[in-house]
Amino acid sequence: MFHLLSLPMSRKRKSKDQKPKEKTYKIKVPVYTTSMLDQSVGLFEDVTYEDMIRFVKDKIAKYTFPLASPTRNKTLMTVIKNVIAEEVLLGNEKALLIQVSAYDTNFYDGYFEGKEKIAITKDNKIGKESNFILLVPRKKGLTAESYTCFFLMFVYEDPTKLNGAVSKLAKLVAKEIIQVPVENIKLPIIMQELKDCKTIPELQIRYTTVYEADNDVDVKYVQYLQGSKLEKKKVRHFKDMPFDVMGELLKDKTDDEDYQTKKTSIIVGKTEYRIKSLIDEAKDELQETAEKIFNFTIGITQTELDTKIHDKDFIIDKLQDVLNNYLSYEQ
Repeated sequence: MFHLLSLPMSRKRKSKDQKPKEKTYKIKVPVYTTSMLDQSVGLFEDVTYEDMIRFVKDKIAKYTFPLASPTRNKTLMTVIKNVIAEEVLLGNEKALLIQVSAYDTNFYDGYFEGKEKIAITKDNKIGKESNFILLVPRKKGLTAESYTCFFLMFVYEDPTKLNGAVSKLAKLVAKEIIQVPVENIKLPIIMQELKDCKTIPELQIRYTTVYEADNDVDVKYVQYLQGSKLEKKKVRHFKDMPFDVMGELLKDKTDDEDYQTKKTSIIVGKTEYRIKSLIDEAKDELQETAEKIFNFTIGITQTELDTKIHDKDFIIDKLQDVLNNYLSYEQ
């Protein structure tokens, strides 16, 4: 005879009453450093953080909008419609919370569908007003007579945006409107900073090129063909690579001739070094730029995403945590 075993009533009741786990998301906050402005007594007398904040607000107030930025090799155009700067206090740190209103335009295809389907035309605009950046003024120097001023730029890359979309706007604001672009560093400086690392935890190299392709279409379509392009990509991932081997890899130009763009990303902890190599075909020369970024992430719930994600008090609270983390990491 078989006996049916039953679970205790309390266990059954618990499984029925148990709520499903709430979905979570991540807000990415890359931290950039703007280029440094050499200051000295006599040129700008005793510059304060208030002076630096006023400098940014004046630049924004005097700028004539909109600011258009074409996308390389694409018809799509990104346009900054307006920028609002608000002074905030994060602990003892005076800062500017910058809100960027921007849109994309110059579409040649696509549609919007609500109650009805509406085609998107070349002159239509699709944008967002909730692009947030935090600028924190900094001043460093050996003496009171000679020092440098710069800004820390915290970019609020929330889950409602495409990866890197707000960073692109932030760099555009820094370069074109405030006229203090994100700092570029040289490869020897990167190698100097990494020389104490026995191994590099993560390294990625991404190659891309776009070139004219053969018009290999059926003869009956040839008269309609306006052009044909082929995009070629290659991505290589490396982990735990010895420092010396990485140095050899960065010098290796074996595959460079086959591609127009080479992007190298070196990740050590929260620090990321990005090196971009671009072949200028017109001048037949290599243009290389590099930047250093600190990457932080913030976990949020579905409820926070639905109700608070673009609330300024919520944003300031989250960026306060990132700023504290950054300052402790910097020390």
